[in-house]
Amino acid sequence: MRTRVAIYCRVSKEDEEKEQSDSIKNQESSLLNYAQERNWEVVDCYIDDGYSGTNFDRPAFQRMVKDIKKGLIDCVITKDYSRLGREHIQTSHYTEIFFPNNKVRYIAVNDGIDTNQNDDFLSFRAVFNDMYARDISKKIRYTIRNKQREGAFIGAFAPYGFQKDPKDNNKLIIDIETAPVVQQIFQLYLKGYGKSRIANLLNQQGIPSPASIKRNYGEKNFLWNPLAIKRILENEVYIGHIVQHKKEKISYKIKKQVTLPKESWIKVENTHAAIIDEKIFLKAQELIKTRKTSGYYIGRHASLFTGLVKCKLCGKNYVYSKDRKLGTILLCGSYKRYYSRGCKKHVLIENQLEQLITNELRNLLKKAISLNLLLENLHSVNAKSQQENQLELLLVKLQGITNKLDTLYQDRLEGILSQMQFVLFSQRLESKKFTLQKQISALENKKKNHKKINTNKKEELVENFLRIKKLNRTILLHLVDKIEIDFPSTINIYYKFKPPFN
Repeated sequence: MRTRVAIYCRVSKEDEEKEQSDSIKNQESSLLNYAQERNWEVVDCYIDDGYSGTNFDRPAFQRMVKDIKKGLIDCVITKDYSRLGREHIQTSHYTEIFFPNNKVRYIAVNDGIDTNQNDDFLSFRAVFNDMYARDISKKIRYTIRNKQREGAFIGAFAPYGFQKDPKDNNKLIIDIETAPVVQQIFQLYLKGYGKSRIANLLNQQGIPSPASIKRNYGEKNFLWNPLAIKRILENEVYIGHIVQHKKEKISYKIKKQVTLPKESWIKVENTHAAIIDEKIFLKAQELIKTRKTSGYYIGRHASLFTGLVKCKLCGKNYVYSKDRKLGTILLCGSYKRYYSRGCKKHVLIENQLEQLITNELRNLLKKAISLNLLLENLHSVNAKSQQENQLELLLVKLQGITNKLDTLYQDRLEGILSQMQFVLFSQRLESKKFTLQKQISALENKKKNHKKINTNKKEELVENFLRIKKLNRTILLHLVDKIEIDFPSTINIYYKFKPPFN
């Protein structure tokens, strides 16, 4: 029976700039010749063009993995070991665990690697490839930061209202089609239009949104929304300045990004032509600040049910609106923003909802055997504080590190890891474990100190509610977790305590 072979080829953007010999075409051609010379049956050529070797979330590679699991492949060949991957832990997992478990032979032609022959240095080669990837990542990051400091625009897409200069991809020029829309947004906002109202107006006019132009980020709805308006109103790019490096990847191995503090941002002024006059932009910023502090937006003076009422149909919050006949009402946010294209219409009258919640809470309290019983439930089942959530997360991380240490020890006993690898990995994990233990200890001490104070506050809130005639937001936030509207008319109330009443 002929050996069934999978040819795997990979090249990243950085590799393309290196040598022509590493191109996909050359990899595929040389590997096909290699297989034909040995009279092997080529099942398929799995090609990942433009994908980094630091992670294995590559479409062709994952397709090959599925075919291996189906038993269609006997051997995997690559031009060299780094084509398989540059992240040493996962690369070693495939060559030393996954391939052998599935009875698959692995060959890296140029490196002379063949898993049918013992290679004591295979793990070290994976580490060296990982170090190379780390070095390349640092160099790329350094180059990008330098370009950003020089005022070069670094991004896949130009901001709405601009386009990339065909002569210089790192320079912005005004887009004559979308720039007037940006100007219209600022004019409407300064006239007193809110972000939702501006978004609705642009949707009614049929003006394409930034998301519809880019078709990125996996968004499901490509209509204008308040967040898109907010981003435009607060972006200094429209007065000729570029502000970059607001986010950064956690690691060269991980795609997830973290938001950086403002002092880490890179800002360069007067890098391109402005769409908005600076005086107009500053007036808009003052208006945004005024509306935030005056309670125009959610904040210190938020309305009674702001952020508490949810639509079960689409998952969005109910938002406030005005009706000439009904007065203050709440509507599904998706319906208010997009009408029937967003969700179903269901009107809640604020006064009626307030009375319903008040009556419901009073009935629960009347059925309570005693005030102490209610307080006991509040103390034990109340929503977790931010500190408690943080403590729980740290404990999960600590358990994860403990599990990894156990696995490392087992891999060392079974000979999967060398002594050098074991010491290197275990030292890193022990360092993380020590840091986590210190953070956990600090949080637990803080929790003990505040427990008595929090208990007194809850008791005071419950006693106040027993005396008041009208519901207020402070008590509502401490007693009610959320109010869910199940279309067309069912109202479900979820409390922050477990009602012991029947």
